[in-house]
Amino acid sequence: MSGEGEEVPGIRGGHGLRTIASPARPRRALIISPTPVAPLLGGASARIKTLLDALGTIGFETHLAFIERDRGDEPAMRTMLGERFHPIPYQRQSCETSLMARLRRRLLQALGMESGWLWDVDDIYDPGVEEPLAKLHERYRFDVVIVEYVFFSQALSVFGPEVRKLIDMHDVFGYRHRTYVAAGQESHWVSVRPPDEVRALWRADHVLAIQPEEARLMRESGLPNVDAVSHVVNLASDPGAVPETPMAVFVGAANDSNAHGLQWFVTRVWPIVIASCPEARFHVAGAVSAGCPVAPGVRPEGRVSNERLDELYRSARVAVNPVFTGSGQSIKVLEAMGYGVPVVASTVGLRGIVGASEPGIARADDPEAFAHALIGLFGDRDHAARARESAYAFARASNEEQLAVLERACYGRAVPESATRDSVLPDVAFDPLLANVARATPTQ
Repeated sequence: MSGEGEEVPGIRGGHGLRTIASPARPRRALIISPTPVAPLLGGASARIKTLLDALGTIGFETHLAFIERDRGDEPAMRTMLGERFHPIPYQRQSCETSLMARLRRRLLQALGMESGWLWDVDDIYDPGVEEPLAKLHERYRFDVVIVEYVFFSQALSVFGPEVRKLIDMHDVFGYRHRTYVAAGQESHWVSVRPPDEVRALWRADHVLAIQPEEARLMRESGLPNVDAVSHVVNLASDPGAVPETPMAVFVGAANDSNAHGLQWFVTRVWPIVIASCPEARFHVAGAVSAGCPVAPGVRPEGRVSNERLDELYRSARVAVNPVFTGSGQSIKVLEAMGYGVPVVASTVGLRGIVGASEPGIARADDPEAFAHALIGLFGDRDHAARARESAYAFARASNEEQLAVLERACYGRAVPESATRDSVLPDVAFDPLLANVARATPTQ
């Protein structure tokens, strides 16, 4: 709490005085997130967890305000963060709970009307989170506040102009449904009108995109302070030796993109691999494994602990990402490379992975090419060793770059576009409205 006569910075309705951090008080950063960091439910959870760690690396005392929209392991998060973990109750809004609203949306979708897939940008925001956030700020006087997802950006209104406010986009949600509808899949989560998304992003002093193409799109929409901050991974101490067992791993949440990709891989790619390398093994971790086809050498792991996930990566000769729809950044690719695990993936599975090259990364969009890349890593230990070194070196260099960009964003110094990598993997086009539609159907 503040001392007598001291202005509390940033509370709405205050006098807006600037508090200068001194050696007696550490700089504090608050992440506001509806997604838990334990268990790791998917790429979004992993990104938020490593963002917490990254903020600590650049000098902040980091706090997490967990908006209890999704179920999380709160004891684990409290163990992880101690008194810096702050759960906040969440009330689902009528647009989600109302039967009539859901039926209307389904009817509009069945009629092919785009409004059936579109949400207002603040539809799922619960204003009830504002009072607990204000009390947190009164106690801790945060210097930087980062909101996860544009849908919760209204929470930034709690904090005054003396607080540095950021939004972590995770993805471009403008007309996001079109990619999935064109691929014959359910629209994944929320899609909004692009102008509404841009207006909401203006609530922040700085916007964090997850890949350069998305940052460029937002700049072209008129946002002045946008930088791409890729996923900062937890690095192993070294890439390690090539594991003895020829094992591949796939980690994924339960969504249509992962489920379709897993089905394609097990039925079209894995039989070729097993025919050449009968001792090969394939482990599938995460909720996606519930629908894993039965096949020789394939083991679904279900949801796994962080410790088990660590074991799987350390035991894997290669990680795969055989998805053919999706947007944002493929965080699971970077995570694997942080362990020194090379990756074989489809073009879409490498979205947002900027500057990586063989042998740490191999791209394949048909079953034969995909299987050939795996067989090469399983059968040639020297090649596998070079691939591990390449993957690990990329992850380490990427971390250094992303931490520098994050630090400048948090301290209010914009990063020139030329300071970030602009090139993407060859032949990967970015269309903000129909990204990946051209590759929505796997090669047969």
